[in-house]
Amino acid sequence: VRRHKYIDFVNNHSVTLKKVKEINSRYSFKRIPNFDMSHSYDNNDFYPTVSCQDYLIYQLQFEKLEKSIRDAIHNVYVNRQSFNLYKEELSKCHFGNFNFDIEGFDLDTLKEYEERIVKDIIYRPQVGFTIVVTLRRTNINGDYQEGKHQSFGIDEIEKVFDRLHDKRGNYFCDTEIWNAIVRVERAKVSHRMRFAIFARDHERCRRCGSTRNLEIDHIVPVSRGGKSTMDNLQTLCHRCNVAKGNNTERY
Repeated sequence: VRRHKYIDFVNNHSVTLKKVKEINSRYSFKRIPNFDMSHSYDNNDFYPTVSCQDYLIYQLQFEKLEKSIRDAIHNVYVNRQSFNLYKEELSKCHFGNFNFDIEGFDLDTLKEYEERIVKDIIYRPQVGFTIVVTLRRTNINGDYQEGKHQSFGIDEIEKVFDRLHDKRGNYFCDTEIWNAIVRVERAKVSHRMRFAIFARDHERCRRCGSTRNLEIDHIVPVSRGGKSTMDNLQTLCHRCNVAKGNNTERY
């Protein structure tokens, strides 16, 4: 009963609470979407070759995602500017001012409840932006084995965008950008996908019919923009795969 009595008094008679509500009515902040990324690899050969930065680069090459992230970063800057003004106004508010006689109340207790109530309604907008990339290694059944993660701030993200836009036609001037994209694309061939391709091709080389030393081949090579999709993968034996090289040949 005593607690409710103090809360009701603060809600009805706190000058500071009324002022903070008035300040709040004049501010609005942008909601910032979460762009954290994660991926799981069941192929032990590929997991160590792909870094968190590689995966970030691969994802940021897509125009739709770039626009969304750039919009989010812009809104973070807008939030920062507004939040600085908001905090400046809040700093002029002081606890312990009431528009009614506090006889029968303990002032320190009133201020304690006042601070709690005001604290609950103060805006806490997002004024920072990071993308956390998490990569995991699992077994073929999806059971977790190990993982790695890395956070990327605004400066790092914008540098990646700059490097991605440094192109001549469809070719990246920064070879490490292209190498990162190639590493991620190759690593998308999971063991589950490998077994599905082998089963589809009757566990035979589609070029010579051999059933030995079978490998998964990208019909359009990754180095030429090929994707790790079922329609761009075929079963070849090691000998035929080497003979095909970087050519685009479907058997």
